Amino acid sequence: MIDIGKIVLILYAVGMAIGGILGKVRGNSNISLIAGFACAGLISVCYMKAGNKPKSAFGFGAVIALAMTLQMFMRYQKTQHFMPAGLISIMSLVAFIALGAVWAKVDKSA
Repeated sequence: MIDIGKIVLILYAVGMAIGGILGKVRGNSNISLIAGFACAGLISVCYMKAGNKPKSAFGFGAVIALAMTLQMFMRYQKTQHFMPAGLISIMSLVAFIALGAVWAKVDKSA
C-alpha cells in the first residue's frame, strides 16, 4: 500500500509542477509557476518521508491535496473555466481520496 501512495505522491507532484509551467507559458503567470513548484516541493517532501514516516507523510499529502481541491474549486466557481482550476481541483480530489485511503491503511507504528 505504501508503494501505491508513493506513486500517487510523485504523480501529483509532477502534475503540480507541469501546471505551474503551463500557467507561466500560456498565461505569463509568475504566481502559477511559484505556486506549482511550491506545491510540488511540499508533495516531494511527503514522498521522501513516506519511507520512514508513512502515516504522517500520507496524511500531510492528503491535507495538501484537500487544500488544493478547495482552493481550485472556489476559483473554478468564480471563473467557470475548466482550465486550469477545474482540472487541478479534480486531480487534487483524486489525490486526496487515494492518499486518504493509503493513510487509513498504513499502520500507525510504521
